[in-house]
Amino acid sequence: MNWYEKAQENLKIIQEDLPDRTRLHLMDENKDKEVGKLTIQIFPYDKYYYATAFFIDADYRGQGWGRKMMKQMTSLPRFQDRPIILNPEPYGGNIGSDEYNQEIEDLKKMYRKLGFENDVDNWMIYKGKNR
Repeated sequence: MNWYEKAQENLKIIQEDLPDRTRLHLMDENKDKEVGKLTIQIFPYDKYYYATAFFIDADYRGQGWGRKMMKQMTSLPRFQDRPIILNPEPYGGNIGSDEYNQEIEDLKKMYRKLGFENDVDNWMIYKGKNR
């Protein structure tokens, strides 16, 4: 087993179900810390579910963990009856700057790979396979 496979062994996705949201935590058990999270918010009378937080620590990006978390979340029975929407915005940064706008475009590209489509304004929507 190489160092990369060994490091991957220590990362676990933990699911937390609450009445108004489901949250996935990406935990690095070696460092005993959360290194990523994805939260889908539930508003009972709305026609969408909202991805309100999706973050992977910079040291863990590019390893497929965000994709694994989103695939796990979108496959949960709880989220099969309506689309999931999100507004792709980077954490921090100088709003309106060229770098910030490029980060938004990079995020949109990533979300498209995960099955999201462009929707109104800056929002993106995941309709799933059976929606």
